[in-house]
Amino acid sequence: MRIAVGVDGNTIAGHFGHSGDFQVFTVEDNKVTSAEIFSNPGHTATMNPADFVVTLEVDAAIGGTIGQHALDTLTDANIEGVFGADGMDARKAVEAYLAGELKHNTETGVLAPGEPCC
Repeated sequence: MRIAVGVDGNTIAGHFGHSGDFQVFTVEDNKVTSAEIFSNPGHTATMNPADFVVTLEVDAAIGGTIGQHALDTLTDANIEGVFGADGMDARKAVEAYLAGELKHNTETGVLAPGEPCC
């Protein structure tokens, strides 16, 4: 299993699409075995952060807030989105997710339709 986390440093960024990097954790037997950092390409004519995360071939994504369009992009790629976790340490958030303690927060995790962003 691979899990992407939108981070600034090692902390979950306030907004997934504006994170400085994506930290991708590889999980085997429900334990983190490695972590890689990928720079967020930002928004370009051919790519946006959610599309980039899809290319990383992850099974889940964790972040702060996310726009509905970006969440739909992840969902369409069968990537489970867990949002509303801004400010948490990335590795601790992944461990909480694996333990079933971190769930998607529908009240704070997704920007309202019509709000700008990714």
